[in-house]
Amino acid sequence: ARTARDAAKESGDFAQLVTVASRYFPSDAGMLAGNDIAAVLEDQGEFAGAAHWVRRLLAVKAPLTAEPAWRVTAARRFLFAGDRSAAESVLRGIDDLSPFVQVSITKPATPDGAANLSPKAWLDSLAPQVPSRPQLASETRMPYGDPAHGGGFRANAPLLFPRWEQALVRRYAVEEQLNSLLLDLVENKKAALPALFPIATAGKVAVRTLFGVAVYDAESGEESWRIENDMAPERLVAGEPIRRVQGRAGVQGFISQPYDGNNPEQHPLASVILRDGVYGSISSDGQRLFVLEDLAVMPQNIYGYWQQEDVVDPLGRDWKTNSLVAYDLQTGRRLWRIGGRTVEDVFAPPLSGTYFFGAPVPDRDELFV
Repeated sequence: ARTARDAAKESGDFAQLVTVASRYFPSDAGMLAGNDIAAVLEDQGEFAGAAHWVRRLLAVKAPLTAEPAWRVTAARRFLFAGDRSAAESVLRGIDDLSPFVQVSITKPATPDGAANLSPKAWLDSLAPQVPSRPQLASETRMPYGDPAHGGGFRANAPLLFPRWEQALVRRYAVEEQLNSLLLDLVENKKAALPALFPIATAGKVAVRTLFGVAVYDAESGEESWRIENDMAPERLVAGEPIRRVQGRAGVQGFISQPYDGNNPEQHPLASVILRDGVYGSISSDGQRLFVLEDLAVMPQNIYGYWQQEDVVDPLGRDWKTNSLVAYDLQTGRRLWRIGGRTVEDVFAPPLSGTYFFGAPVPDRDELFV
């Protein structure tokens, strides 16, 4: 990451600098690249974009954010982006800003030799330099509203600024494979459209992940609850020990081989995230979340090749059935389950032996599936 950042700065390649900051942001070099991006955007007059990267650095508590000089620069970027409250917040704890007068403001608010320059006085002195705000738009025709990325609607809300984000993958090794696979698909001019569709209802956002299902608070992005699957795609491709179905012995090793850069279209991960509409299907009636479970995913045979005889699954999974489960949307408590394996048992759930091709469509007190 450090080498890539140095090369991007030396060549002046802004796109490469963004790639370094996005891919390696948790590292020191990635955070420094993010700070470099903020500086470039400020020089170009794109203060909203510069403030966005400042917020990312503050969110991860990057080491450089503890330096008073950096915080003063961050406050200026916030102020020029129209967010004075954020500027005041980042200056909290710095009582005297006089050491920064000569580099930060053209006309000091206090005469030479003054004892202290408060944050409020420093921000007030910058007011004449703050760029004029663009007129609020009723619609937007480009990302962030205008060429300077400072557009706003009539409600004075910034456009297309992410409020929160959550990873659908938890293991770093699997995330690296997924990023490489998607990059190779794009370079091969393939439309990498995800088949994992989130739904939003009753103040919650639910989505199928590579480790199960997760439900988040729509306002804050905090996780409300989640379901983890022992045979989730993330575990299958990570090479972790997995317990076989029906209490059989555990299986060690890669059920699906890691992506090595060859044949991206044929790798099982591509099928899970781009083709498998059954795995990514969830629905809700506003009170319950309906999820398909007991899904066998990521077969060992190659996509597109049909095999006539039944294949013995190494994990003992049943590829001919799955189950439909209802959870309480707010708490995650399981309410009922139907479907599953065909068993000769009086306690077998309703519709056992069924394969559901998608989550149900709710209509008042009925479900269509």
